[in-house]
Amino acid sequence: DQDFQQALAALTIPELYIATVDRQGEYRLVARTQRGSRLLREAHFELDDVLSARAQQSGELLSTSVIDGDAAILRTKPFPLRLPVNLQSDRAWHAPGLGVLALTKDGRLMHVDQVGWGAQQLAENMPPGQAHWYTVTGAHHYAVVGRKTRQGLFVIDLNTASVFEPVVRRLELTIDKPLAVDGHAGVCLVFAQDYVEAFDVSSGTGLGGLSIPQGLQRQHGRYFTNENSSGPYRQWYALAYGAEGLVFAEAFDEQWQKRRAIGVVDAEKVGPLCVYSDGSLRSISVDHTTKPINDCVRAKLVGTSRDHQWVVLRAQHNGITSLHAVEIATGRHERASGSDNTYWEPELSRYPMNRTVRHRFRAIMVDEKGRLTLIAHNGERFPLQLSAELQAIVLPRKAAPPAELESISVTIMSGSQEYSYKPQAAIPFEREDDAESRYDLRHAHWPDGSTAVLDGRGLLHLRSADATIPEFSIVLTQGATAGWVSDGRRWGPQWFHGHHPVTTSAESIYQELFQAFVGRLP
Repeated sequence: DQDFQQALAALTIPELYIATVDRQGEYRLVARTQRGSRLLREAHFELDDVLSARAQQSGELLSTSVIDGDAAILRTKPFPLRLPVNLQSDRAWHAPGLGVLALTKDGRLMHVDQVGWGAQQLAENMPPGQAHWYTVTGAHHYAVVGRKTRQGLFVIDLNTASVFEPVVRRLELTIDKPLAVDGHAGVCLVFAQDYVEAFDVSSGTGLGGLSIPQGLQRQHGRYFTNENSSGPYRQWYALAYGAEGLVFAEAFDEQWQKRRAIGVVDAEKVGPLCVYSDGSLRSISVDHTTKPINDCVRAKLVGTSRDHQWVVLRAQHNGITSLHAVEIATGRHERASGSDNTYWEPELSRYPMNRTVRHRFRAIMVDEKGRLTLIAHNGERFPLQLSAELQAIVLPRKAAPPAELESISVTIMSGSQEYSYKPQAAIPFEREDDAESRYDLRHAHWPDGSTAVLDGRGLLHLRSADATIPEFSIVLTQGATAGWVSDGRRWGPQWFHGHHPVTTSAESIYQELFQAFVGRLP
């Protein structure tokens, strides 16, 4: 609204905050000072849900995890750009109704909710380690993650009915050397050599423990066999938590089918399933059986998907030992790639992360053509440049040819502004001690106070000493880049923006921001 903008400009208030919601449910919180405006937060809401009669829950808007002097995007919550993530089965899992959740090695919890989009960062500083067990109770998605030590296991609680922000709780273990993590009916089970503990995932508190009787041997998950049984067939037991606490209950006797099972797994709708060495599955409680895998011999149970829809076996098939995944509902099987992981997640392949980002640079400079240029550790130069052919700001796949810096003055245009500058020596990126994140943040400072921050997630954040130039961030992906401006503008492929619309062209961003940033350097 032009009148509103003019009225704001006439005010002498040193700082104020403006919150807006448009008809599409796009929420923005802007800080306005006499030096200009800066976007603090943005979010998307379904207005039908917001205006419904259900109780509303409040959420924190302002992040305090990063110091105020850092890049604007690091203080914006939720993080406004989507990024690629390595979907490895030990750190990523299919979450029914949500898509895929993943933990990165630098401590971020990522969410991929749609094919064709990147991953949204939900949180950072998550516990280090792997994802061990996953369950859903109502609107709460629980994942037990971390390292298998007494202090190293945590529950991530993601409540999809309120603020989509995880809560992390430590499991209050009493055992020193946990060996495995599993669960059943919403209760987490942590196994030691001869002891098991149960935990309430909604609070992280212990529900009690139980010594494992001599003669019982854990096979997979919560299932044990009595190795003292006489004869060729064994009795199987299931560990469960009920009104009496942890108990071992008889599951079945192999005499039932007169064949030895290689394992028992829990499955949705059909209950516990016996797994046999020919690749076939048979339910203990209902009439459900899958056919053997043709020419499959001596299969061994490797694991299951965390959504309990697949079983993965290591077996000899046509004389070749490989991994095979069997879909529990249909018996369909397919060759599984990868190593003998405890979990195999077929859903991960349906969300391709076919984008590559770069972050291994040692310095930044302005080259002889007036381009912001990143310098690799081997001295190769990668200029950020406007491609007329792609209509995009691109980071080249191959380094630009080396050239000597010239001492002549170069003139560039940014909109109606004309700037003159001289090519400069490289400014090194240096780590600063104030960062609280586990991903790397390296700063380069020009003499006038302008700053470039190289982000280990594959981003470059730029802040000019001229407060009239908004801060902006670029995803350092090979080819067409994408980015976000502190005033809310976005450019580049939709893959990096999700449901947020791209609002401006790369050409406009290059002229109004890149060239203005370069042109005002000393």
